[in-house]
Amino acid sequence: MAARILIIDDDTDQAAQMEALLRNAGHAVCRARDLTGALQAAREQAPDLVVCDPVPVAGLAVPLRASAALSGVPLLAAPGPGSASTALLAAGFDGYIAKPIEPDSFVAEIEAFLPPAPTLLVVDDDRFMLDLLADMLASTGWRILLAQSGDEALARLAGNDVQVMLSDQCMPGMSGDELAAHVRRQYPHIWRIILSAQKEEGAIGAALASGAADQYLAKPWNAAALRAALHSAFRQQRLRSGSGPAV
Repeated sequence: MAARILIIDDDTDQAAQMEALLRNAGHAVCRARDLTGALQAAREQAPDLVVCDPVPVAGLAVPLRASAALSGVPLLAAPGPGSASTALLAAGFDGYIAKPIEPDSFVAEIEAFLPPAPTLLVVDDDRFMLDLLADMLASTGWRILLAQSGDEALARLAGNDVQVMLSDQCMPGMSGDELAAHVRRQYPHIWRIILSAQKEEGAIGAALASGAADQYLAKPWNAAALRAALHSAFRQQRLRSGSGPAV
């Protein structure tokens, strides 16, 4: 999947080489030169993986591990020649990529540490709307599951690890707020979003107030705004659960 990768390195040339290789492979990259910049980038960009030179800041792994924005995110060291791999692992890194990097193998080495793609469940009784949303979200790299009813959604959840659910409110049988309440009881780690053309103060307002739903989004939706809202939802879900795939 296309991932967001944070590079922490005060060597501009090395960081630029890594960034170019990763971008050419389809990944999004942000860079920082020190711990302060890295923590800010983590909060703003919610990276899926961090690659850092451990030399500029002693004990870099400890504050990175303590950041809520990096909970569950793989942390790779990119040390210079002569660094002891056992010491890096003992310091809190999940692995290491030796420098100078090998351009032909660097991307594959990084991708081996990426977590599985996060999963979004989209629920709507309108098949055309489901297909439209699936096409619009195909480029995100997320795993997209579709369901046309509340019952079908619960069946999907029973067999899949889902992080975010986006459900239409007005559906025959089980409404969006009723589905959200079921999901909260059975899968409280899932971030639950209700999508509706009108904010029904009775049903949706009660679902938000009770915590059955985490978020409400209005129809008609804007593609860019919806993708941004879902990126934020995955980030919020990861912060709430303290683990799981990023976006």
